[in-house]
Amino acid sequence: MPGIDECLREVMSLPGALGAALVDWTSGLALGTAGRSPVGDHETTAAETAELARAAAEYESFAPDAAPAALPPAPGPAADPAGGPPPDAGTVVAGGAGSLVPGAVAGSRLIPRAGAGVGAGSGLIPDLTPVPAPGLTARPAHGSAAPETRGRPGGAPAGTHAAGPPAPSPQGAVPTGSPASTAAAALPAPGTLPVGVDPKAPPVEDVIVTTRTGYHVLRFVETTFDSSVFLHLWLDRSTGNLALARLRMRELAERLVLV
Repeated sequence: MPGIDECLREVMSLPGALGAALVDWTSGLALGTAGRSPVGDHETTAAETAELARAAAEYESFAPDAAPAALPPAPGPAADPAGGPPPDAGTVVAGGAGSLVPGAVAGSRLIPRAGAGVGAGSGLIPDLTPVPAPGLTARPAHGSAAPETRGRPGGAPAGTHAAGPPAPSPQGAVPTGSPASTAAAALPAPGTLPVGVDPKAPPVEDVIVTTRTGYHVLRFVETTFDSSVFLHLWLDRSTGNLALARLRMRELAERLVLV
């Protein structure tokens, strides 16, 4: 288990390593340095990287126990702009946009109501006279106007439906067995950590800043006491290996001994 100096030497042995430091992000002080600094002063670099590490560690957006985002409500039936109930399976929209005529059956005609003006959604009542399907003619019986039932499933009269569509779900309800309900069941409860997450571990594992010429890797160190320490590696972009550097810094952070 290496100490600070040995840990920094191993960090500097990585391909493309230009500088390294162990920094306390609470005070902004460097506990140990090796190699060069991007600005020529390790203390300045430590103070600036500490500000970035502090923001990542303290902001709630990056906390592992942040409550999951609520699922958006499922779209429900359109509501009547006048404040009436949403249309059901037997409502016909007529007149203008959003004008509803309750009680009409799909395929029925709309006739003006006596004494009412003509307007969007006003003065119209459903005419429930059966309308024959295309290619079929109504055959009235003696003394009555029995609708034609030939060609209709179950002998249903023309102009009617044997069965309407299923009733819409309540506003905001998520159907059982749908992908949305499955995803909601897999999310942890608000305020609880996902399975496998150590509550004593640092809230953030690492922060990577990519510049035009290099990488800055900030790896948080987990300790037995309440600390705010991270390893900072400045890596050359053309000769460094970012994936290898992240793996090695994770190993070193786990083995580092702070006394």
